[in-house]
Order: sequence, then structure tokens, then C-alpha cells
Amino acid sequence: MEESRRFSRAIEDYDRAISLNPDYASAYHNRGNSWEELGDFHRAIEDYDRAIELDPEYTLAYNNRGASWGNLGEHRRAIEDFDRTIDLDPDYAAAYSNRGASWDGLGEHRKAIDDFDRALHLDPDDADAHNNIAWVLFELGEDLEVAFEHAETAVSLAPDELNYLNTLAHVLAALGRPDDSVALFERVLPLGVSDAITYYRRGLQRRGYDTGSIDGVWTPDDQAALEACAREACNLVGD
Repeated sequence: MEESRRFSRAIEDYDRAISLNPDYASAYHNRGNSWEELGDFHRAIEDYDRAIELDPEYTLAYNNRGASWGNLGEHRRAIEDFDRTIDLDPDYAAAYSNRGASWDGLGEHRKAIDDFDRALHLDPDDADAHNNIAWVLFELGEDLEVAFEHAETAVSLAPDELNYLNTLAHVLAALGRPDDSVALFERVLPLGVSDAITYYRRGLQRRGYDTGSIDGVWTPDDQAALEACAREACNLVGD
């Protein structure tokens, strides 16, 4: 809630800046970032569009518009923006990582891995790229030891990032380490509180492990279902 208020206040500030200078490209870009953080991706894209109209070589605006398209599931449009970002700045690691995520969204796993590798060549501490490689390898069921190394690195770079802990937990289960996997899932639950509980309960239900109501309360039955899921290396995220 506090985060939402912070971004809403930021939007008000950018509104004032734009009213004073309607050609201020950075104000549109930054307001777009705030809309992105609030999950209003269409408004974010509108602001990035305006920033790019004012400054056709605004690298960050292309990258962030691509991220918004990706969040809307429009991965091909996202890739077009990431391509343009890379044209403008071939050494911008995040653009490769973002493009890789869109390739993965299209099922182009090899292209995704190539982009994640390129991102890590440019920035070995790109935690997103480490996490994303680990997840793609997990999805493919290939090179799980390599996936583990990348997932572990991502968590070491950002120990409280839920997505990274989630990836590492899945990889550990796939490696036949259910106890370690469950320990990681248990770290996610208090960090994400009710949202994480709901997320995992839905995943368990999709996999047929749990049929209770989704109410945001973690129960002993949920714990038993999670442990069974980890023993069978199930994927709580995929369909």
C-alpha cells in the first residue's frame, strides 16, 4: 500500500513537471515507470510513446516500453523495442536479459538462453539473467546442475527476492533434494505473506495436490501437499 502511494505521489509530481514543460521527455519516461510499477501497463506505454516521440534515441524508454509490452504478453512487440534498445546501446545488459524473457515467453528457449548468456557476459552480476537461465533450464529439464549454479548465484545477489528463491526451490526439487526445496519454499511464504500462500496453493491445486479453499492461510495440509510436490519435482508455476 505504501509503495502504491509513493508511485501515485510521483505521478502527481511528473504531472506538474509536464504541465510546466510539455516537451520534457524524461518526465514522460519517469511517469511511465511509475505507471509500470502500479501495473498500469497501457498508461506506461502511452508515456513511453510520448518520451520516444520527443527523443527518438531515448534508450531507456524503448527498453521500458518493451518491458510493459512483455508484461501484457505482447512479446513480439516487446522484442522489437529491445532490438531498438540494443541498436542504440549494444552493451546494455538489461535489454538482452529482457529480450531473453520475451523469447522464453514465445517458447523460443534457445534464443532466450543466448540472450541471457549475452547479458551475463556484459554484467556477470545480472541477477535476473542468472535466475532466468536457471528457470529456462528447469523448464527444459536440462543441465540442472548448471541451472542450480545460476539460481544459487541469483539468490546470493538478492537473498530476499521471491522469484529467485522460487526458482532455486524448483531446481532443488528437480535435482532430487526435496528437503532443501521445501526449506526454500518456506522462506518464500513469510516474505510474500498471503500473496505467496495463495500463489502456491493455486499451484498445488493445479497439480492435484491440494483441494482446500484458497484463503491465504497456510495449513498443515498445505505443508504436506508442498512436501509431496517437492518429492515429485512438480512445477508450481507452469500449466
